[in-house]
Amino acid sequence: MPSDTAMARNREFEAVQREKAAVAKRLAALDRDRAMLEQQASELAVTERTLARILGVALPDTGSQAPQAGKAGGKPKKLPSIYQMMLSLLADAPNRSLETPEIIRLIRERWWPSAERNDIAPTLWRLAKMGKLKKDGIGYALPEMEELPTASAESSS
Repeated sequence: MPSDTAMARNREFEAVQREKAAVAKRLAALDRDRAMLEQQASELAVTERTLARILGVALPDTGSQAPQAGKAGGKPKKLPSIYQMMLSLLADAPNRSLETPEIIRLIRERWWPSAERNDIAPTLWRLAKMGKLKKDGIGYALPEMEELPTASAESSS
């Protein structure tokens, strides 16, 4: 029979494991919330620009329009194309699709820390329209081998 000290250490260890699992669960929830808020902010920015154009109203220069500032510069030339990044990401996640927020997070982590949704999502959509990626519900995956286009390489970054 284990000693009281060993049992106390085991209970302490289990408590740490439970707390670690709770923190991981909370981090996952925060990641989902952040992705939703980023998407909402992006959609609101598009709506704001559209309404300003329709109404003939000038947008205020708030200085907090980071996605706009990032878009002006575009993807740095030294980085691989978004298609090449996707091939690498999907190779690391075989047999599953990746959702746009996850793709953006992974691209930020590996290659492009300042990437914004508007830098990446339109290219993903174009790649799917061209048949280079498969839109699988809300995620992107590689098309089946027989579906791959034989046309020239990606023309847009």
